[in-house]
Amino acid sequence: MGWFKRTPPPSASSRQVGTSALEWSFAVAGGTILVGMIGYMVYYGLSQPTGPAKIVLKADTVEPMPEGYVLTFTARNVGSSTAAALKIKATLLEGERVIEEREATIDYLPEHSEREGGFFFRRDPRLYRTDLMSAGYAAP
Repeated sequence: MGWFKRTPPPSASSRQVGTSALEWSFAVAGGTILVGMIGYMVYYGLSQPTGPAKIVLKADTVEPMPEGYVLTFTARNVGSSTAAALKIKATLLEGERVIEEREATIDYLPEHSEREGGFFFRRDPRLYRTDLMSAGYAAP
């Protein structure tokens, strides 16, 4: 075994003690990022206005179907709260007389978002005045 020279382990006095500058710089960078993220979340949570969901409804198109017509619509939440189990009513009116009335439910409508849906009618909605109305929602 003359060709293999064994070196003794470094003694306790020759080992480097402490943390290197590179380790400290990474620790400072990580701590800064963590504190910044926590600060941003606290700021966002305290600065956002609270209030009810504000639903804006828009009738889009009417398409014929084998058993009637479908009236598509868009529901947009411009409020600062989420609406769950949102009930939407559509009414076909001739003057003050109700011709047909339908209801749809949107399961989840987050703040500042929109969803599309449709109402099925037996009569053509283009021949009547169409009234869309939010009937209610639950806070999730």
